[in-house]
Amino acid sequence: MHASILRSNPQHNFSHTHALQIYDSGAIYSMIPKNGCTTVRLSIALANGAIAGRSEWEWIHQNNDSFRPSFKDLALANYRFAILRCPYGRLVSCFLDKVVKRTPDAQKFLAASQFDGGLDQLTFRRFCAEMAKPAVRTSNLHWRPQIDFLVYADYDSYFCFENFSAIGPTLKARIGLELIDARPMARHDSSHYKTINSSTPFADVELAHLEAMLLNGFYPAPEKFYDTAMMRTVYSAYQADFALYERECPGKGLFADRANVFASA
Repeated sequence: MHASILRSNPQHNFSHTHALQIYDSGAIYSMIPKNGCTTVRLSIALANGAIAGRSEWEWIHQNNDSFRPSFKDLALANYRFAILRCPYGRLVSCFLDKVVKRTPDAQKFLAASQFDGGLDQLTFRRFCAEMAKPAVRTSNLHWRPQIDFLVYADYDSYFCFENFSAIGPTLKARIGLELIDARPMARHDSSHYKTINSSTPFADVELAHLEAMLLNGFYPAPEKFYDTAMMRTVYSAYQADFALYERECPGKGLFADRANVFASA
């Protein structure tokens, strides 16, 4: 068997960087961006005594690695959990929140993909097509595959983002962690928008038009970003994520009735 030095293993180091320890219980949370991580990080910061109250929630963005466990902590953790999200829904959320809103992540996408059309001409279809390139797919935390953030081969609890209301009671019962909803403060989610449930597909709508929708308080329904070709593109790019999600969150995905349609493609 080939042996390697753990501290020199880039995949382990990446996932280790995104593991957070809850001090009282010794539990380990693997943070995956766009999967409710702001709420969980705020809750851990409060539980660990790093902040005095919810009003200091922005502290977490400058201190992502403050609760990084040691190798010993990882090995001895008595409870390990992560939150998984349907890859279809996660990618739409990432695109609308990070790219359409023209955050620095949008510029990182342009740099990684070398897309020369500029943000105004960018569409979700082109964004997803670029995810077929490993260098682009791993260039940013928000669209990086979820499996890259997992430091363990298995977890005590894989929670489903789509059933978020069930997470709080379980964490309270298992490790005493009080889950504090960060959505009203961070406003990274879609809860404060009115969802557009029209027959209009959005895969080929240019970014400038989507930006106008968000500015006017409207949020395109995530499923309207996909046709069969788009589903195939994303499934191919994120096959390992789909495999884990379908195993742990059966029937919860954006297209649950078609979950395995591309498994043998």
